[in-house]
Amino acid sequence: MRTTINIFLSLVFLLIVSFSYRVCAETIELNSDTVLVIHDKNLWKRLPDTFDPQNIKAMSLWYDKQQTVDSIIGQSGRFVTKLTVSANSADRWFLVPNTNFIDHGLAYYFNANGLKEAAQEFSQLADNKTPQLLHFQAFNLTMDKGDKGELWVVISAQKYPSSVSIKLLNSEAFYRFQSINNMLSVAAIFAMLLLALLTLFIYLGTRNRIAITCAGYLGFHGIGWAAASGLIDDVFNLSINTVYLGMYIFPLAIAFAAQFVSDLFECKHNHRKTFKFLYWLSVASAVAAGVIALTSFSFAFAVSHMLAVLWIAVTIVIGIHMLKLKDFRAKYFLFGNLLYGLSLIYYMLSHSDTFGELDYAESLVVSALAIDCICIMLSLTEWFKIKQSEYNRNFYLSRLDPLTKLGNRYALNEGISKLGSHYVVVYLDIDGLKKTNDNLGHGEGDKLITFAAEYLLETFSSQGSVFRTGGDEFVILLPQLNLNQLSNTLKSTQALLVLLPTKIQEKWAQAGISFGICDSTEQNTPSQCLSQADKRMYLQKEQRRAKHSA
Repeated sequence: MRTTINIFLSLVFLLIVSFSYRVCAETIELNSDTVLVIHDKNLWKRLPDTFDPQNIKAMSLWYDKQQTVDSIIGQSGRFVTKLTVSANSADRWFLVPNTNFIDHGLAYYFNANGLKEAAQEFSQLADNKTPQLLHFQAFNLTMDKGDKGELWVVISAQKYPSSVSIKLLNSEAFYRFQSINNMLSVAAIFAMLLLALLTLFIYLGTRNRIAITCAGYLGFHGIGWAAASGLIDDVFNLSINTVYLGMYIFPLAIAFAAQFVSDLFECKHNHRKTFKFLYWLSVASAVAAGVIALTSFSFAFAVSHMLAVLWIAVTIVIGIHMLKLKDFRAKYFLFGNLLYGLSLIYYMLSHSDTFGELDYAESLVVSALAIDCICIMLSLTEWFKIKQSEYNRNFYLSRLDPLTKLGNRYALNEGISKLGSHYVVVYLDIDGLKKTNDNLGHGEGDKLITFAAEYLLETFSSQGSVFRTGGDEFVILLPQLNLNQLSNTLKSTQALLVLLPTKIQEKWAQAGISFGICDSTEQNTPSQCLSQADKRMYLQKEQRRAKHSA
């Protein structure tokens, strides 16, 4: 709770700071410490496709006759603005249009004598000519002290999802912004892709479905942001503007995310309504990914952002609900998505007319998403811990006799496989159990079995292991260190087992035991030894019956 409050206060502080640097688009005085924002209200004029932006004479005549648009948010195409700038010191300044999507950008400066400097391209496909800045494009303006002139800026894009203001930064401020922005973005994207690769390896090792849905969740988010930030183009120098791809990839991330959440909380078995909702959300997201691939970018942008808002709401509701049910896999899941949700609010405010130009909006979102992905991995770890605990418990119970708490036949097989070269095997059977059940009831028969088991466990647990292999049958394995111990062990075992019938008959007069003993010197393998002990036990039982009949 305290962490959430601190994040909220930090956002409020950034909002307050951002207002102090907003200026209107009039004559701009440049100083060595200049850091300002030129708001886009009445900044831009739509430029017809027929105009050559480098024909300054024709464009100047046209520009003076045109009206500025109130804002270019939500629009597309080419726009131009003219800024009057004057330098109070000799320096280099950098201009950063506040938009992620620029297909083509052009800037040129005319000094007071009407001399034109070389035009600068700052589009995504020409970013090798401009400073490397993820999520944005930038160009520089170098002026001497006392210089004054006009700066023309032309931009073209398929979609302007937000108000396109222009940040104007001195060299020190720009390089600081560039370093922080790029460092946060690259680290976050790398973290997402690395976690996706890790979960993919986990899937290859475990074949658990949840691992592949988690890998898709993390991987498509990482690839989407690598594309949207321009990192893919910067690394591979592609001939297409990859920043648009992020919007087309995002629905696939949601499709995998919905399936991951369903797997994480085992909704198919424990939360049927949630399972159905997440299933159809996943299907709808996958279908949306296919549909928007065939439509305009504006439509893809709208669909992806609606899915983002819906997804954050869904994850927070599910997280809170699971915590109420004391499913603590939700603790990391909820924290990560709350943080991501707050960053998205900050991002949307930074692209609004009211709160525009908040610093590091894109890099903060992708960093928050990376933290969310780490929380997702922690949730996945909790899931595997629970499954491992359940497996261990089931494994233990599958090898445990529920009545006597002794090992069963599966446990006996494991015990036999671990025997060394020297050992003693005892096969024991309770006589008269059926009569006890018939005359006194099965409850009394269970007491007889339990009594015998407790005696055997108390007597032989320090020397070896005791197993119940059937209704009235027990096996004792007594490992020996060397041959010298065998003789003494055989004698002491025989003596201890002879005492058991007397103890049993004190409570159940018709009951007794029969047993057979075999050691490792008599047979080649433990299984053969067990079989020999079984034969001797039945031989003893038959001899006792014959004697009783006589």
